[in-house]
Parts: sequence; structure tokens; C-alpha cells
Amino acid sequence: MVVKGKENLLVAGRCASYEIEVANCIRCMPQCMVMGEAAGIAAALAVKEQVTVRNVDVKALQEKLLEHGGIL
Repeated sequence: MVVKGKENLLVAGRCASYEIEVANCIRCMPQCMVMGEAAGIAAALAVKEQVTVRNVDVKALQEKLLEHGGIL
């Protein structure tokens, strides 16, 4: 979801890049919603930790997603 060559830009949902083998499952609405939630939480953590989104602590992001009932 981190954009190559750009800082502090995340993409989620259908505009994210993925391999053709997973195209049918990743373009569905539930997966797009989950990606959007992850992008939002990652952005909030980046602001809170004063880091770029590329440097967000992945474990902390996963913990926050699980706290909110997310599925990893």
C-alpha cells in the first residue's frame, strides 16, 4: 500500500498494485474496506510516532487492527 517513489502516500482498495493471481479476491469490497482501515490506522500511527508511513511499526499496526476486530 506504500507508493513506490513517494513518501507519506498510501493507496488502498482497487488502486493498490497486486499480482494477477490475487486480482479476483483482492478487488472485492470486504478486502478493499480492510485495506482502507489499515491505511487509515497506519496514517494515524505515522502522525503519532512522527515517522513516515513507510516507517510505521508493522507490529503496532497489526495490534491496532486486531484491537478493532480486524482480520490479519
